[in-house]
Amino acid sequence: VGNYLPEIEKRVKLIENGINLNLFKEVKPKKVLKLIDGKINKNDKVILYPHRPDASKGIYQSLKLLHKLKVKKNLVNIKLLIPHYIDEEVTKDLENHYKNIIRESEELGIKENIIFHEWVPYELMPEYYSLGDLTLSIGNFIEAFGSNVGLESLACGTPVIMSLVGAQRYTLPEGIVPKVPYDDEDEIVEIVYKILTKKNNLKYIKIREFIESKFSHDKMLKKYEEVIINAKI
Repeated sequence: VGNYLPEIEKRVKLIENGINLNLFKEVKPKKVLKLIDGKINKNDKVILYPHRPDASKGIYQSLKLLHKLKVKKNLVNIKLLIPHYIDEEVTKDLENHYKNIIRESEELGIKENIIFHEWVPYELMPEYYSLGDLTLSIGNFIEAFGSNVGLESLACGTPVIMSLVGAQRYTLPEGIVPKVPYDDEDEIVEIVYKILTKKNNLKYIKIREFIESKFSHDKMLKKYEEVIINAKI
């Protein structure tokens, strides 16, 4: 943009996207279970894929991960939750995505480890994150809002693994979330295996304190207010 608008950097204000910690916190899943189309057993390890089901969001990397965890790591009691995207109700463009996912899961021998479910409304996302043992964000799509999924999941006490793509490279420090090169299957498998087979050692309170200090929802609103009110034409 600077090529066309000289000195644009003097007119740009950076405001960190805020996370509402009053909403996003660890809660007991209740209502969200009605949306899950499939049975989750007590001993199942639940992996969340809270994204659109297209290739850029890492769906096929997630399927391969599930296959390797099952075959090479002998983790048979795992479930990958995949949402039906909200646009599915107004367009048929997504039909092929789901057909391809089912076909791939059959070829990999993991169809019984996959649960498709309805799109989860915003107010139930804390329940959804709290249901999972791990959240995946391993695609190569450059997210418009950086690491929202990662921040929300961590705020609910659920670990995240991210690919080193876009803002995911630097939004959260290494000590809070493991990051892997995009499409590095072997490293992803090893990190996920460690997370799923060990107790959750996240420092839940400290992570929430970090999010509150850097990605405060209230701070975001106040900064927007300040910029808008003080704008000079």
